[in-house]
This record gives sequence, structure tokens and C-alpha cells, in this order.
Amino acid sequence: MRNRIPTLTTSLFSLLFVIIAAREHVAGGGPAIGRTIASRSSNSPKAAEDTLLLYAYATKNLPRGASITVFKPGNRADDKQMLRIAHGQLPFHRVVPQSTMETAQAPDFVITLGGPLADPRYELLHASPAGAIWRRARW
Repeated sequence: MRNRIPTLTTSLFSLLFVIIAAREHVAGGGPAIGRTIASRSSNSPKAAEDTLLLYAYATKNLPRGASITVFKPGNRADDKQMLRIAHGQLPFHRVVPQSTMETAQAPDFVITLGGPLADPRYELLHASPAGAIWRRARW
């Protein structure tokens, strides 16, 4: 009997763990295929998923080689991180820092995350829950 107690305890706790894991899985939406890799992998999966879908739209619909800058109008402290992410998500475009907007070589497109762009040279091209894509209309 004494030799069976560890085996019985292990089996009981394993079964309990499987029941709790199944309950959490069903409470989290059950089995589903996410639209992006971020669908179930971050603290705010909806925002991360929307952002990746905006980048995917830009990759497919903006001309290759076009200059693009990405930033958050409400949080300018993230400019360097946004630039790094944009380099990875927009491989066929020329991603430039946001500081080029003040020069004569302003980018062809601007992607703003989480807020509108207050620059009269750009017009709205595409809006999504994560942000918007703006096209340079005036020089």
C-alpha cells in the first residue's frame, strides 16, 4: 500500500491539472486559429493583432521601394522601437526615421499607430483599428 501512495497522488494531481488546463483553455475561447502570430501571445493580443494586420496591408498595397515612416503621435518615446519593428515588418520598403518629416525629403507614406496625423501634406489612405496609413499629397 505504501508503494502505491506516490503513484496514486501523482495520478490524482495530473488529472486535476488536466481538468484545470482544459477549463482555462475553454474560458480563453477554446481552440481557434488566430489571424496573426500575436493573436494569443501578448498582454493585449487584439492591439498587437490589429497592428500586424495594418503592416500586412501596407506591405501588400504600398509600392515597393516607397519611403515610409512609422510612429505613435501620442507616444513619441517609442519612435526608435517603432522604427525597428517597421524595418522587420516592411521588408520591401525604405523605412526612414520620423525626423525626416521635417526635411525636404519627407517620406512618401506615414503610418501612425494610435492617433491621427496632423500634417496638411498628407491625406488619409487607409484606416484601421490600430492606426492609419497616410499618403503624401502635397510637397
